[in-house]
Amino acid sequence: MSWFVSAATKRYELEEGWIEIKNELDYGERERLSNGAMTRVSGSDESNAGIDLDIAKFNVLKLQTWLVDWSADQPITRQTIEALRPSVADAIEEIINQHQEALEAEKNE
Repeated sequence: MSWFVSAATKRYELEEGWIEIKNELDYGERERLSNGAMTRVSGSDESNAGIDLDIAKFNVLKLQTWLVDWSADQPITRQTIEALRPSVADAIEEIINQHQEALEAEKNE
């Protein structure tokens, strides 16, 4: 097993086209995605700690991080992801979620 993530991708069919996503994220991508939803951390100890999350920002960043290519005639950017029909964005997010679940299942075998 290599220490480094390969550039391999996987193609999935959508109802109207296809997407290609990374087989897995590297450490830097995972960390940026994990922290991408945080907008503010407050408090000085456990009793009054708080984190504000921007779930919409996280969902867009998730698609932008995982997507490598798609059959749409636009480049993959934050703006084009935000302009997707909600049903298309939901379908892409579901594919990514299922892909992540499959990766976790492989690790646990």
